[in-house]
Amino acid sequence: MQTRQVLVVDWSANSRPKRGADSIWISDAFGWSANPSTRTEAMQLIQERTREGNWIVAFDFPMGIPFGVSNFQDWRPFWRTVSSGLRDEHNNQNNRWELAALLNHQHNTRFWGVPRALPHLSSKREHEAGDWEWRVGDPRGAQSAWKLLGVGSVGSQMLTGIAHLERWRRQDPASFSVWPFEPPEARIVVAETWPSHPVFALAQQSVRDTRPSAVRDEVQTQAVASVLQNAAASDALLNLERIHQEAMSDSFGTGLWRLSLEVRAERLPHITTTEGWILLPPDH
Repeated sequence: MQTRQVLVVDWSANSRPKRGADSIWISDAFGWSANPSTRTEAMQLIQERTREGNWIVAFDFPMGIPFGVSNFQDWRPFWRTVSSGLRDEHNNQNNRWELAALLNHQHNTRFWGVPRALPHLSSKREHEAGDWEWRVGDPRGAQSAWKLLGVGSVGSQMLTGIAHLERWRRQDPASFSVWPFEPPEARIVVAETWPSHPVFALAQQSVRDTRPSAVRDEVQTQAVASVLQNAAASDALLNLERIHQEAMSDSFGTGLWRLSLEVRAERLPHITTTEGWILLPPDH
């Protein structure tokens, strides 16, 4: 088996061009990194970087949403709907708030978090966080895919990110797969990862020791890329049986799952249809 090269992307939902902290960073495991100021520029860099060879491109936002609440029963219509509805200008101006409100209204999604409340979109969560707030693979500490704004939020990144990934996927579907929804047999496998997981802590500290002045986001992408690159030599990294076993375990690394064992068992089939999974190295 030829080892895939790994690229890790810290995505951003900024509504203006930005570099430095809290912006987009892209890194591989061999010292290359980039800090594009816009999402359009980021996608151009990613596509250029992955034009040849076999790749895993890991982004820090969810690829799917909790199953059983919205009208979406499969990831494909969700991706298509987000891509067709999300306008993202070259200067990062976008309509993610309006899109989230429309999805809530028309498709019964549960997005929340916006600078100023809109019809069908509240500024704060106005309900108890029931089982539908989380996916099977969400550990404690991870944020809900529905959360659009605030510390650690990933919902806005998900909407802007999926829109761009769906457009990339359409260019050459045969060379592109979305893990774990599709078998990881294409030349480019796109996946979700979680840089804040403890499994990446030692690698991040190593990067900080070498480059103490580096921006936190660059440190994270370089460290995650290094860990996943080492794991990419193993067939277990993208193995679906492994994630099913993890989903039914009693713990997740050093933290507990968001959902109970019973709920996880019910949702298990939907990991590969709607919810997705966080890519972490085997034996984490």
